Amino acid sequence: MITITENCDPGQAVITFSLDYEDSKATATTGTELLSFQIIQPVRVKLEASDIPSVLYTMDTVEIPVKAMNLGRDKIYNASVSLKADELSSNDTAFLGTIEAGDLSQGSLRIYVKGKTGKCAGQLILTYEDADGKSYEEEIKFDSEIKETQIKTLKVEDDQEKTNNWWYSIAAVVAVLLISIILILVRKLHKKNILLEEARKAASH
Repeated sequence: MITITENCDPGQAVITFSLDYEDSKATATTGTELLSFQIIQPVRVKLEASDIPSVLYTMDTVEIPVKAMNLGRDKIYNASVSLKADELSSNDTAFLGTIEAGDLSQGSLRIYVKGKTGKCAGQLILTYEDADGKSYEEEIKFDSEIKETQIKTLKVEDDQEKTNNWWYSIAAVVAVLLISIILILVRKLHKKNILLEEARKAASH
């Protein structure tokens, strides 16, 4: 019986078998044989998506981060995460690629919320392959509630409008006063210029 240890690395292994025996003349003889084995460790992968909202709103688009952790001792290949849910849709998948043993890979999945409200159940499905091309699946189930989108409007209070009108009135009065003062000063300056001109003419005669 041959047992593979849990920490044995996958790959090619060569084992030597020895046979000791005596021939018909009691001469000790040894025979050897080499056999090759392909060691394959079982795949163990964990999918995580901890940020799935418990409440979703219609016509909204949310982005959900996902990550896959390779807990086995061999690589996994072509890892990707997709969505399955009646009231949600996604046009793409989160492709995570090849994940080394003991590593993790992260991505995100954009999900569009359809128009129907109420309870929503779905699954995030991780698909991947081992070194021999055999396909595997892991999934996470989730439950959310879909609600109507909340539309907010901006309302200007009447008091604010009255306050603005009051400031406009003050500004208009100040403008009228400034214009009146400027006109008075212009008239006085004009009269002064006339008097100076008459004085010059009288002095010249």
